[in-house]
Amino acid sequence: MRVFVLNAYDERSEKYKGDSRFELFKPTPYKDITTEQMDEYYFKLFPKEDFKRKVISCAEGHKSLLKKIIEEDLKDVIILEDDCILDIDTLEGAMAMGLKLDNFTYLGGWLTSLKLYEAKDFQEEKKNQIRKSLRHQSVNKINNEKFKISHACCYFIPNKEIAKMVLKNIPHFKKCRAIDTEYMGLQKNGLITDFYYPALATLHIKHAKKGFNYASYKLPDGDQQFY
Repeated sequence: MRVFVLNAYDERSEKYKGDSRFELFKPTPYKDITTEQMDEYYFKLFPKEDFKRKVISCAEGHKSLLKKIIEEDLKDVIILEDDCILDIDTLEGAMAMGLKLDNFTYLGGWLTSLKLYEAKDFQEEKKNQIRKSLRHQSVNKINNEKFKISHACCYFIPNKEIAKMVLKNIPHFKKCRAIDTEYMGLQKNGLITDFYYPALATLHIKHAKKGFNYASYKLPDGDQQFY
């Protein structure tokens, strides 16, 4: 198993050093994103240019890692964003005990409502009901009639065929979007179906708070846990 950390910021790399299981992968710096690349992406609400560039840098980094899996015929790969920590020991232990991951599988993310305007009520009323129905320390299925998983912070790709499937089906819309939005489109179409529960990836709050997307997590103060 190989774990690639999408390492956009040097100061975020320290927490992975000393553990050879984590391999740092540098995306194109956001300041180097071209206007041509920006024209390929769609954004709502007219965000600032720096925000757009950071979203694109992140998305293109994910795509580059998928291409790497294909070109090098890699197997059992985890893609991890650098504002997260992966409980790799628990994962390795579960796999040693027979856990099989044979599809695109979220190892962390944010379980949320299908519609953005329903998110608040979902967090307060429905999320705990869904959690109670999930199998612990196991792979569960995304019920795309009840919820979706946002944030592409940590996921497993078993082989180049799955990586090809993902790349073939994005952009899901006419123009590219943030990578987690693309993946939610694949959930809707039944192409991404699996997630491990409970989440094995948690936010590293110190770094996440400085990220361009932290406000969208809407976590209680100090909460690090996804799902």
